[in-house]
Amino acid sequence: MLELLNNLTLMTPGAGLLHLKRIIENPAAFTSLMQMWNMRSLLPKKAIPIRTGEGPLFIRYLVCADQVIEAVWSASSLMKDVRFRNACLVFHDDGTLRRRHVAFLSNAFPDARIILRESSDPFVKSRVSTCVYELRSKHPFLIKLLDFALYGGSNAYLQVDTDVLFFESPNELFETCSNRSSRLRYNEDRSGAWPYCFHRDDNLSLANNLPKGFNAGLVFIPQGYVNVDRIEQNIKSIGEPQYAWTYEQTLLAMECIDQEYEPFSSEYDFMCSKFPNVVSEHFAGSSRMNMYKLGYPKLRDLLAQSDS
Repeated sequence: MLELLNNLTLMTPGAGLLHLKRIIENPAAFTSLMQMWNMRSLLPKKAIPIRTGEGPLFIRYLVCADQVIEAVWSASSLMKDVRFRNACLVFHDDGTLRRRHVAFLSNAFPDARIILRESSDPFVKSRVSTCVYELRSKHPFLIKLLDFALYGGSNAYLQVDTDVLFFESPNELFETCSNRSSRLRYNEDRSGAWPYCFHRDDNLSLANNLPKGFNAGLVFIPQGYVNVDRIEQNIKSIGEPQYAWTYEQTLLAMECIDQEYEPFSSEYDFMCSKFPNVVSEHFAGSSRMNMYKLGYPKLRDLLAQSDS
């Protein structure tokens, strides 16, 4: 019960009430929920110092109030490779973070930058059209696209979702991030999956020009690759998305048209198709519970070994 209370304190009131409602309605789910929260609590005890400068590499996360623990797990898994500790770690608020969430992130990564919506909203509003700004308010995932690019300026950056964990040293990723001539690299979706926000048959000409199996959970974006003016035009051409959860992913994939791109190797896995023999795992969709049951225990042991 103490673990339940500890997790509820990091949630928004609405999210906490929703979890309590689910427990009351389905008592059988209580055990698995407590198991999930127990694994969420096994965080590294020692904060990892991260340099906050002007790069050269920025590592960016979009974080909501319900995912601050997951964000720390994910960033800790990457930072156990000391080569990434020279990067600038940035957490972008989706609009739900409160003081306790900021404190939690700052305690784990005291030198990380945390960009709250109260700062980012006027910054972005002054740099995009009213139409695009209103869409960003309606679809918070657009923060991953617009804010990451606008705050990134001309710097290369790595965007990571909070449900991505790293288990082995990501040499391919580090070499990509270190090479100024690297192309865009992305985490490849399952074979045959349609990862975009429109029906394929509705726009075959666009569909045929987009990368196959594109997923925005782990993406290296080279210097100057993303153009916000071009994104605005693409937003207007797409219109209202049919699948809102892949909106920003589609727009980022459209940036690949007429530019060079390449998926990461299959060692950067998606939805546990090769787990546990992977460098990284994106525990998306139906594989998410495996992050708590399998991913965190494995990562906890690896972090303990690296601290010893």
